[in-house]
Amino acid sequence: MQIKFALYENHLTQDPDDFMALVQDAPVATEKEIIAEMVREGSSISTAQALAVIEEYQQALVRLGQRGYKIMTAIEVIEPSISGVFMRDEPFDRNKHLINTNMRPGPRLTGLYAATTVERVEPNVIAPTLHEFIDAPSDSSNAQLTPGGAGSLRGHRLKFNVRNSDEGIFFSTTPGRLSVL
Repeated sequence: MQIKFALYENHLTQDPDDFMALVQDAPVATEKEIIAEMVREGSSISTAQALAVIEEYQQALVRLGQRGYKIMTAIEVIEPSISGVFMRDEPFDRNKHLINTNMRPGPRLTGLYAATTVERVEPNVIAPTLHEFIDAPSDSSNAQLTPGGAGSLRGHRLKFNVRNSDEGIFFSTTPGRLSVL
């Protein structure tokens, strides 16, 4: 399987030629898929055993974390951090300061995706999409617009702000010339 990515404008820099890559439509593996991998054909454990081991492992992580441990395994490193602004000699105050949970990959996951192939795709753009215009007088679809007649638009994200002159329904009879409806 390939990792698909698209380039988006990088708003963190001033250079208009700077873009950043964002992974697109990555499939998700949950505990269900992980367990299915664990109990694949030829495996020596059952689904019930896998569920029990995962539950015990997760409970052990929580108990150790609640006791303040930094947890280091081949898969993950989990450690606490404290955020907030302190005055000199000020003690920790739960109303002003936070204890955070930080996680990063352990040695077994570092470089996990390094050898995976990648494919550049077009960005997923959140924009209005017109699927169909139905001209009521002629009962036609995407064919004509009857002057003075009613019609309906079908699509996604077709809302617009009528108070903003840059938004609305526009017709173009020739390239570069628009008529506002």
